[in-house]
Amino acid sequence: MREKVLKLKDHSGAIKYFHNTSWLLFDKVLRLFLGFLVGVWVARYLGPENYGILSFALSLVALLGVVAKLGLDDIVVREVVENPPLTTTIISTSMVIRTIAGAVAFLILVLLVLILDLAFIEKVAVILVGISLFCSSFETFDAFFRAKLKGIYSGIAGMVALLLSSALKVLFILLNGSLFYFAIVVAIEMVVKGIFLFLFFVLTSDKPMSLQDFSWKIGKRLIAESWPLLFSSFSVIVYMRIDQLMIRSMLNVEAVGLYSAAVRVAESWYFVPVTIVNSLFPAMITAKKNSESVSKQRLQYLHDLLFWFGISICVVFSITSEEIVSFLLGSEYIQSAKVLSLYVWVGVLVGLSYVRGRYWIADRSTHVIMVSTLIGMCANVFLNYSFIKTVGFVGAAWATLLSRLLSFFLIPIIYTKYGHLNSMFFRSLLFPLFLFKKLSGGKKSGCN
Repeated sequence: MREKVLKLKDHSGAIKYFHNTSWLLFDKVLRLFLGFLVGVWVARYLGPENYGILSFALSLVALLGVVAKLGLDDIVVREVVENPPLTTTIISTSMVIRTIAGAVAFLILVLLVLILDLAFIEKVAVILVGISLFCSSFETFDAFFRAKLKGIYSGIAGMVALLLSSALKVLFILLNGSLFYFAIVVAIEMVVKGIFLFLFFVLTSDKPMSLQDFSWKIGKRLIAESWPLLFSSFSVIVYMRIDQLMIRSMLNVEAVGLYSAAVRVAESWYFVPVTIVNSLFPAMITAKKNSESVSKQRLQYLHDLLFWFGISICVVFSITSEEIVSFLLGSEYIQSAKVLSLYVWVGVLVGLSYVRGRYWIADRSTHVIMVSTLIGMCANVFLNYSFIKTVGFVGAAWATLLSRLLSFFLIPIIYTKYGHLNSMFFRSLLFPLFLFKKLSGGKKSGCN
């Protein structure tokens, strides 16, 4: 074992992967914790109505952000890895395409603002947040650093931008700033991150980027290969954000604020299952390659762990939802407790669905992920319309939970090859009985 560890330490590739992953993971964890704490403070300061306006603006811009990204991120990473001599051409081409896409997305946003029946304050908030669409092209440099295993630069750029935006939000709270200040901070964070990514690229790239490096041939290939990912990403964003947009359309911005605040709190622990699965993903791939039985056994263990960890979190949140909301958000948001007690259960399905997604990727069945997302998205839209209309914004939580359940159980039925995944879920549900039986059997054997 000691020899294996020493050999791993001397392996430059392993060390690069470790440093690259650790910086990206640190940025993500910092973003989750700091973003959550400051976000809750902002929600408490703005109150349900103004926070609802900000959440609506963020949701609407997030939808058009998919258009600005064009699904190019992972394609650019692959192209840079496979064609190192063409790196500058690939980056330059992607930058031009995404800059145009960002401008188009912003124009679409302006048209929506003019068409939709929004209050003046909502229109201004949406436009201010929408400025961030112009900065989407800078994410191309993030793809470059991921491809070159230089995650430290992406991590530093993200952390500097996050710390600055968090500091500005706290400053505006202390200075009694208006809603518009918090909307513009979203754009400021993207601009700062983009500037740092660009500077790091200039400092680390072997060849300076130029518009002359743009290649229409490569551009057409990138777009042709990225559209399925664009479609999939759009489905995911609709799945995640449509509830807030429909609440605004069918109710009011205050309801959006009450709902969004509860969702932010409910999603605060989602990084735990995602981090666990990402850490074990290489082992899942290895097991899948070497032995199907070992792969399924490890998958079952992971199901058991995430299922009961999620259940324990959800029980605590559900029982103490009013106390949590009152402590974090204040009495103005007490109605959010109902949403929190329901929405937090979505986390169990999020964790298990993430496991399934990695399993399908390991099995080269990414199309299953797209179908699962589409089913969930369509069900979510239909259920949101039905439930919000009858029971208000709490109905959106029910819609999200039920649509998740539908896609979760339906996919293994449609694709019979993965029918064992539903069996794994029910086995995890009965895990305490299996454990009790095993322990009881062990005790009896010991007595004999």
